[in-house]
Amino acid sequence: MYLFVLHNEVSILTVVDAETFSPNHFDSEAALKQIAFADVILLNKTDLVSEKRLGEVESNIKLIKERAKILHTEYGQVPLPLILDVGLTPVSEYIQSQKYQSGHLENDGFVPVSFESDRPIGIFKFEKFLEHISGNLFWAKGIPYLDDIEFRYIFQMSGNRYTLEVDETCLKQKKNKLDLLGVI
Repeated sequence: MYLFVLHNEVSILTVVDAETFSPNHFDSEAALKQIAFADVILLNKTDLVSEKRLGEVESNIKLIKERAKILHTEYGQVPLPLILDVGLTPVSEYIQSQKYQSGHLENDGFVPVSFESDRPIGIFKFEKFLEHISGNLFWAKGIPYLDDIEFRYIFQMSGNRYTLEVDETCLKQKKNKLDLLGVI
């Protein structure tokens, strides 16, 4: 069941990377709309930048969304009460907005790709693949099925930084599932 079904209100969230954000991002229709329509902006990776840098990023965001609700996060972690039932976007508006697709990702040259396979990937081949495409890859997440590894990994990539974290609570699933967003 979706979280918005369990709550009276939903929030439109946008995640902004404090380390890599630039005012040039406003040249992108996708980035501009995400900030303009956000109820809550999660300013992520705040542990990697100075207070001065945080102030600069917040000032740039407020040029687009003057009264933005900005929450500082590390690893995108935020307590749910700060983003659920905050009285910003009624569920009916959220559901209505899902009927229309703006094409803003495609307008900016972004291409989403989902990949699934039941064949294992060697960890060194996976790392080489990431190095090869990292210049064109904006974001990626998934669960890779890696050779000769007992547990499954959770993969996350943003820009040129990625993590592979062991999920020891679950034995390795015998399937790759990766979602990627890049530019052509």
